[in-house]
Amino acid sequence: MTEIELPGTLLHIGDDAFYDCTQLTTITLPSSLTKLGHRAFYNCTKLASINIPDSVEALGDDVFKACYSLQTVSLGANLTAIGDGCFSHCVKLTNIVIPDRVTHLGEHIFEYCSNLTNIEFHDNVKQLGTYLFWGCTSLNNVKLPAAVTALPGGCFIDCTSLENIELPQSLLTIDRSAFRNTS
Repeated sequence: MTEIELPGTLLHIGDDAFYDCTQLTTITLPSSLTKLGHRAFYNCTKLASINIPDSVEALGDDVFKACYSLQTVSLGANLTAIGDGCFSHCVKLTNIVIPDRVTHLGEHIFEYCSNLTNIEFHDNVKQLGTYLFWGCTSLNNVKLPAAVTALPGGCFIDCTSLENIELPQSLLTIDRSAFRNTS
């Protein structure tokens, strides 16, 4: 199976639904969809792009983890939750924009996204998860949202190209190993 167009009535894609569909290159998500379950597209190694419709409110844990070819991601405007490890090991992902309604980013979301160079936050993001950017070796400039009060442990560990980070005035805590092995 290489291509799928899902029906316009679909509301939910459950846990592990397309897990290990290593030949899947294209999937069209319908505008009726509200949630993607945990690991829904885990290890879909040939999936190159995904457009999350505005109707989707939540992405479960590890939804796109190990989608090694995933290069382009468009997140819908009504997204409020991005699960732990959601884009972990998406080594070709270069850029991502976090929608306005997201206030919390879970743990390990972009872990080992080694080609991620740019992330755009909106000021509604208040909390960052531990090891959020662990191993993002191409990330070089980051402006953290104004509402962030704590930089969690390991947040930028092994970000060896990080040259500039703009910290908000609201920042109260930088936790253990937040910048370990960072340029």
